[in-house]
Amino acid sequence: MKPKKLTFACATCIFFLIIIYSIVIIFLGDRPGGQVLFASQQPPNIHYESFDPYIFKIIQGSIKWNTIGWPRRTIIMIMRNKDDSYGHFIETDLFQKGDKISVFWTNNAIEVIFPLGHKLIIPKKVFIGGR
Repeated sequence: MKPKKLTFACATCIFFLIIIYSIVIIFLGDRPGGQVLFASQQPPNIHYESFDPYIFKIIQGSIKWNTIGWPRRTIIMIMRNKDDSYGHFIETDLFQKGDKISVFWTNNAIEVIFPLGHKLIIPKKVFIGGR
């Protein structure tokens, strides 16, 4: 084999390996991390009368490719206690791993207070009824 053909073959091989590596990284990186960063169970004295009990979770989401350092998204999930594949999802940047938040369950909503003072109110109509 001539040196030019060998160089071209090596360059082509390296190029395709980089493409395959990039596809694998993007595929794996775009999947939710799934790590539960925070969880709160519906208290027994709160009744929504629709698929109770519920659970409030903050989980690690997929990578933010457009942000320096590639941090992961943070997702708030409210779902039936036994079924985490279906529920109400909210993406937020208000929570970082290790933050102390307060969650208050009321008969009409779930209220979340983040460390910087932001308050999120999630009305029960958006997460009850098997949504």
